[in-house]
Amino acid sequence: MKILISHIEVLEAKRIMDHSGFKKANFVSSPSHMRRIKMITDHVFQQNNSAPGAYQINFVPIRAESSLPKAQPWDLKNIRNVVYEYIKMAWFFSYQLIS
Repeated sequence: MKILISHIEVLEAKRIMDHSGFKKANFVSSPSHMRRIKMITDHVFQQNNSAPGAYQINFVPIRAESSLPKAQPWDLKNIRNVVYEYIKMAWFFSYQLIS
């Protein structure tokens, strides 16, 4: 499932950053995935911590697509993508309870 892969990818990025001593990172993805990626990175990097030396994480949407298509924002495909993102977020919360 993609949510697990995303979570594993963020864990691996943190491991590499910690090994190399990096404190700043940019996460680049489609605008439709940004909310879920931010939720995962906040959990992994504990972004609620504003202590000195904390990680500085930025989220950069790709320019290839807008966050909502201007022509038909209520198109069935767009609605399905939003629903799938919320399902993935719910899975992430559930996954956190069992891990």
